[in-house]
This record gives sequence, structure tokens and C-alpha cells, in this order.
Amino acid sequence: MEKSKNKRQHFVPQHYLRHFCESGQIGVAATDPFRYLGADTTRNQCQASYFYCQDDDDSLDEWLSAVESTSAEVLRRISETRKMTDEELVGLRMLAVIFYLRTRKAADVAKLMPKWKADIILKDAIDRGELPPPPGGWRPGLMDFTGASGMLLRHSLIPCWMEMQTVWQKFLVPGPDTVKQFLTSDHPVVTLNPFLDQNDGDRSFSGFSRSGFQLFFPLSPTCCVMFYDAGVYKVGGKRETTVPLSAYDMDQVNGLQIQAADRILLFHPNTQKEEVSQIYSSFERYRRPLEDHLRPVETHNDKSEELVIIKNSIVSLPKPFDFCRTVRHPRIGESGRRNGTWTQFSEIVREEFEKSPRGTGRTGGQCA
Repeated sequence: MEKSKNKRQHFVPQHYLRHFCESGQIGVAATDPFRYLGADTTRNQCQASYFYCQDDDDSLDEWLSAVESTSAEVLRRISETRKMTDEELVGLRMLAVIFYLRTRKAADVAKLMPKWKADIILKDAIDRGELPPPPGGWRPGLMDFTGASGMLLRHSLIPCWMEMQTVWQKFLVPGPDTVKQFLTSDHPVVTLNPFLDQNDGDRSFSGFSRSGFQLFFPLSPTCCVMFYDAGVYKVGGKRETTVPLSAYDMDQVNGLQIQAADRILLFHPNTQKEEVSQIYSSFERYRRPLEDHLRPVETHNDKSEELVIIKNSIVSLPKPFDFCRTVRHPRIGESGRRNGTWTQFSEIVREEFEKSPRGTGRTGGQCA
């Protein structure tokens, strides 16, 4: 079957990465282990051959290209002015969700559960002689799944975007007493929920609908937008729309980016190697392997059995922010939701959306 027309597909768009550039160059550092790689072009970052399209279906890539063409200038203006209309705010909330769902890391996390199930089912069938073993024997993770990005955008985009309507937002900027700048990465949108008990059995541990939700989206080296649950947190002053951060808080926000990054960190090319190396070494121990998104939970009926669920985020906040604090009497919705009725309505909208014949992607399985 004919391959997609567009071979080089960026899972973090180049127009966004250019916000961190100077003279067409962006700073790059690899993770696990850390290596400062220096300046490079955006064309070489966050891309893979046929990432979205493994066959002749270009629909998802074309849709994302259309989103980028209409949003690039608006995103640039918002990052520079830190001002936006109500309509642009709706669009920025949508972009934050798209950036969160479209990356390679998001796709790899989405594959964890089907891969885990495939390992159990196929290995059991091989052990019972119902299936022949593959050459070299069965190995965990041998089964791969295509179309994960399309599946995420189709099933999660609408409900996550709707939940974003129930959070507040403020712009974060470096304070006047610091020269530090924001980092970004190949998974730039970071979700965090330090308010929730990590033993909670909900599949969406730090999901968009849960009380205590926070989202950080660096727009440039000098601007990061934070979306947060205003019923739980107080961020900056009451009438402030832009909150200046101390050097300590800049490190805390960048530390989240280090934890969330998949394979590379990205930053303004004038950021010194020593600065990037120092902050990476401070937060490296909090990075978790992809498999930690899967968490076994004992069933109520039989403690010998385990139900494996997938966590939405494994990012943590080692020390509290200075600029953001929990309010004295946080508002927690029913079942830990910010707004249970709104979440239920979001699910109805998602179901109706999925009935539409115009989908955003397909998913299927194949052996790697």
C-alpha cells in the first residue's frame, strides 16, 4: 500500500519550537543519560518518518497541519503579549490538549495497556501450544500497536478540552531578579496533581477532570501559561494575570519539564551548558521509566489477583511552589471531580462525537 505523502512528521510543531530559537537555532540536550548537544535546527527535532500515517491515510497529519496553520500566529502573539481574547483563550485550551496528546511519549504511554494485555494473552496461548512461538521466543513488548496518536485525539481530545473550560489560567514569567528561562521538551505540556492521593485507584490519576489539576505549557523562554483548579489553588495575586517567578520557582517549573521529557530537552540557545546540566542533575532522580505509568491494584474479591491501571501522569513536585499555594478550604467535587455534572456531560459529548463518520485516526496491532 502506498505510504503517506509526508514522510517527515513533527509530533511537536516547528512553529512552536521557533519561539525558543535565535537565528534559526534551538538548544538541545538528550536525557537518560544527560548530554548537552548544543544548537541545532528545529527541523531535526521531535520528528519521525510516517509518525502519524503508516499507510496512505493522511487525514490525521492533514488535520494537524490545518490546526497549525491557523494557530501559529495566534500562539506567537499570545506568548509575546500575554494577552488574548475569549475566543483565543478557547483556542489556547484546545492547543494545550492537542500538544499533550500528539507526542511520541503520549503514544507510547497509550500503548502500554494493550501491550501488557497482549503479552499475557499471547504468551499464554504459546505456552498452551495454541500459537507457534515467534523466532527467538516470545519477548515482552514484541507486539506493537499503530494509530495510537489517532486513537488519543479521537477519544480524549473533546472531553479533555471540555474539562479545560473549568480551570483558570495565568501567565508565568521570570521575575526581575532572575536571568533563568523556561525550558521545553519533546513532550512540552506537563500535567500535575499533587493534591490527589497517589494511592487513589482512579484510572485518571491526574486527569483533566480531577480536583487539584494543574497544567504547564511553556510558550517561550520568557512565558509559560499555567492552567489550574481555582477551587484548590491560589496563584499569585488575586488580580494578577501575569505572575513573576523567583529563581527557585523557575527551577521548580523547569524541573517538571525535565521529568516529563521523553528523549530531549529544548531551550533558547544562549542557555549555558552548566545551567542546563545543573538543573537536570537536581531533578534527574525524579524521572520515572515509561512502565511506571502502569500500576497494579489489588482487586476487592481476590487479593491474589491484580488489576493493572494506567496513570495519566508520573510527574511529581518534590518541593512546593512559592507562587502557588493550596487554599485553606479547597473545593472538592463529588468523587474527587471538580464538577461531576460537567464531566458526565463531557462524556456524552465524547460519545456523540465518536459516532461521527469523520474520525481523527485509526488503531491496530502489528508485530514489531
